[in-house]
Amino acid sequence: MSDKVFITGSTGNIGSVITKNLAKENVSVTLYVRDVKKADKMFSEIEGNQNITYVEGDYTTLDKFEEGIKGHSRLFLLVHDLNNMPEIKGKFSEIAYNAGVKQIIDLSSFTVGQSRVGIISAAHTGGEERIRAVKPQSSSLVVLRPGYFMPNAFQNAREIKEHSILSSVSAPENKVNVISTEDIGDAASTILLDPIEKHGDIVYELTSQVMTNAEIAEAFTEALGRPIKYVQNDYNTAYERMVPFLGHKLAYDFLRIGTMSLDISTPYLTVLTKKPLRKYQDWIRENKNAFQ
Repeated sequence: MSDKVFITGSTGNIGSVITKNLAKENVSVTLYVRDVKKADKMFSEIEGNQNITYVEGDYTTLDKFEEGIKGHSRLFLLVHDLNNMPEIKGKFSEIAYNAGVKQIIDLSSFTVGQSRVGIISAAHTGGEERIRAVKPQSSSLVVLRPGYFMPNAFQNAREIKEHSILSSVSAPENKVNVISTEDIGDAASTILLDPIEKHGDIVYELTSQVMTNAEIAEAFTEALGRPIKYVQNDYNTAYERMVPFLGHKLAYDFLRIGTMSLDISTPYLTVLTKKPLRKYQDWIRENKNAFQ
């Protein structure tokens, strides 16, 4: 494969999986990172590390991105900044397409389609729109819309560890569409290895497993070997607990999303991951030390 792939967010849970998968397949990858030394330490021992190069920069250093993206045919675009996401994705995509990139994979969210209600939906919807606005007819945009990331459970680590409870504002019987970040990375890797025309401008929903909140608590009980009880919080208590760390907009949005029962099942995602989808129970077992 002669394509060169440019990856943002390469040191995170998703980007690191993509980096390792592509490097192992002898794909030339360029990682856009804030700290080259830190990133190189992370990937220096992996199979195919000779295929990795680095560009040091961030969302504000557009000149470095513009220079670094030259000669690449594909871009995996992951942006964390919800407040500025549409602007960042729009600028990065315009630069990339103008530089000759033929395929962008945008990591979006299952909340797109909720009529911009809440900051998460507004940010990701705006991001998708800004990319489409600058996409040439001859180029491709593949959008990934994952559900709840399994590692989000680390936010509940303290209450599980100290009080043996798992809590949110959602009802015990409400369903949650959870996704392994490894499954996201594997799916994105397959798309980046496939011919560009195979995926075109597809939007993919990604869910590894659908579980009720009560079932998630049972999974923690089984993995940790002690009872973990699910507790439904009242909205004010949950808000006051979240707002010091998340701010009003994100805390309020988590309350809104928490009232929903989300049953978006994609068992056929194995076509892209090339392996069985990860189970939440297995993820908990692998990370149980954080909850002990």
